[in-house]
Amino acid sequence: FYFLPIYIGYSAARKLGINPMMGAYLAGILIHKNIDGVQGLNFFGIPITQATYNTSVLPIILGVLFMSIVDRFADRVSPKEIKFFSRPLITILITTPVVLIVLGPLGIILGKYVAAALTFINTHLGWLSVGLMGAFTPLLVMTGMNQALFPVVFASFAEFNYDAFVMPG
Repeated sequence: FYFLPIYIGYSAARKLGINPMMGAYLAGILIHKNIDGVQGLNFFGIPITQATYNTSVLPIILGVLFMSIVDRFADRVSPKEIKFFSRPLITILITTPVVLIVLGPLGIILGKYVAAALTFINTHLGWLSVGLMGAFTPLLVMTGMNQALFPVVFASFAEFNYDAFVMPG
């Protein structure tokens, strides 16, 4: 699962009609050992939030969505003669800092909210929560949000030695 963002970046870029290697490249930047989970990074004095992007899904999806917008802009402003190398260069130069500073941490936060909402449902709805989990699992897997459930499962195993919510659902 460590390289999951690269596969997701490639697939998302292909679905959005941009160069799939650009999506994989953006994910590769996020999971690089000098960025992933490193504290104290900054981009020209702007602090970069410490986040672990390997095995995460939402940050790369948000990044590739933004990249598709930037790619269309770069296609319009790049001269035809040098478009082959200027378009990807402009796209990466604009997208990378925005993803590292804004969209990446936002994706991590959204994933934590989904996990918190599911924990709330499990705590307050009892047996009905397993049925709801089963109903929403295809949507969670389709969007990659099922990865955000691993902390809930591991916490349950650590505390109770079993998981009676996510895994059965």
